[in-house]
Amino acid sequence: MKSLVDLTCTKLSRVALLPLLLASATIYGQESALLDEEKAVTPQSAAAHREAQRSAKWNVRVDLQIVSIPQGLALPLLPDLQSADTKVSEPAVAKIQVLLVEKRATLVGWPMLVTLENERGAVESEAEIRYPSDFSPPSEATFGVGRGEGPNVRENPLIPNAFETRNIGTSLEARASVLQDGKRLLVTVAGGKTVLAEMKKYESAKNRDGISTVEYQPEIGNTEVNCTVSILNGQRMLIGTHKLEKPEGQMELFILHATASRVE
Repeated sequence: MKSLVDLTCTKLSRVALLPLLLASATIYGQESALLDEEKAVTPQSAAAHREAQRSAKWNVRVDLQIVSIPQGLALPLLPDLQSADTKVSEPAVAKIQVLLVEKRATLVGWPMLVTLENERGAVESEAEIRYPSDFSPPSEATFGVGRGEGPNVRENPLIPNAFETRNIGTSLEARASVLQDGKRLLVTVAGGKTVLAEMKKYESAKNRDGISTVEYQPEIGNTEVNCTVSILNGQRMLIGTHKLEKPEGQMELFILHATASRVE
């Protein structure tokens, strides 16, 4: 039988060139469903919203641990991590924490937020990179050091005349309802990370003198998860896995942790 995570989670892993990723610079390059729900606000709905906030009985803490782990270590743990039985899954999650302490796994990100029940919360840790998006032809040849092509390679770098920006880092959005008098939470979560994988060199045709025209473009790595799960108060749950293209042989695990405490 498939678990609730298997039925509700969707995930995406991709490495793409920035010229193909010119969507708006929101958390994932497109607005999430959590944001869409809050677009249409009327005075009546705003007043009802404030009243709901004042009467909220629970604070909710949500964090998303993003762990990079060698595939050879991850695969034996996945069956237990995916188990619906917390007596099986929790020891496997605890093993991940041991691997982090032993530096056999890497903590890529750990965004955390606190919000009222049924309220959207968001947190992000990002840096902005700037890259050329439009070029003019070079006027004369320059010299550079080749890689595997001999000690001296003549290149004509294109001249950038327009730039775009892209945010890299980690982000988390969440909204949770508290059920069964605090025993269980229904959590909608969207989170992930975007990294600069490398600056990639592209070479066009050579002229009669053997001079190449080149340009450098950033290559972006992106892993995300977007799902709704039912989780016990205080439980840690695997909600996403990704097999990375770079570096080879690595996987990323997304581990959700959610707790609810009464508002005093």
